[in-house]
Amino acid sequence: MNMKSPILHMIAFAIISAPPLIPFGFANDGKGQVTRVDHAQSYPLIDLGPEAASARYRIDFGPLELPADFSRTYSLENLPKANFTLGIALSMLHPLDQRRQQAKSQTSTSNKTSANDQASPANNPQERSDGKPDWFRDIEITIKLLDVTDQKTIFEIKQPLTAWTWTNWGPNPGQSFLYCRDGASSSFETKPTHRYQLEITSICRSKTKIPIEMRLLMYGGGWKADPRSGQGGPASFRFLRWLGL
Repeated sequence: MNMKSPILHMIAFAIISAPPLIPFGFANDGKGQVTRVDHAQSYPLIDLGPEAASARYRIDFGPLELPADFSRTYSLENLPKANFTLGIALSMLHPLDQRRQQAKSQTSTSNKTSANDQASPANNPQERSDGKPDWFRDIEITIKLLDVTDQKTIFEIKQPLTAWTWTNWGPNPGQSFLYCRDGASSSFETKPTHRYQLEITSICRSKTKIPIEMRLLMYGGGWKADPRSGQGGPASFRFLRWLGL
């Protein structure tokens, strides 16, 4: 750090230590008109602001009516320019985070044997060896995204949840996320002047009640995840670069 004045040190420290200016998300009025075609229902585009490193924009389409078969169609337009990913938010931890929690609990309790038994997939008939619940294979989801303006199919994916990529990222604490990556991707780059149509259908081979809530979610943007957006990062980072740090 080549700074000649201690005053600049103090200014930089104060800026880095300051809390973000936009701690909560807000509806981005005038952007992101998202409606369900077969229902008189709209969904706001939440903007977490320019301080958000990733997932700045979020659209929550609501819970999925699983294990019932269903079909939905949405219209999306006036979206901000960003790389969006469509997927399913699960109200459950990813196995990686489950193991972390179990490891913490094992260090704080004397009953380690019982905790190890619960953590073992072999002792849990509802869990596969890769950590995915058995009911994942009973649900097949088809998602299709059309660029109505260009009359072009951006992606059309039909596969069981076992084929989806499961990540420990979640929009809220205690959640994880399913999306399509291997073989077919559910990510796409938006064009603000274009209108899109999203179709989602499900086929459930078992009508056993799903033990968690599943919500259709689309997110994208952020100064770190989308560096071409020109946001340049939080004001504190931009100021430090201006100082030559």
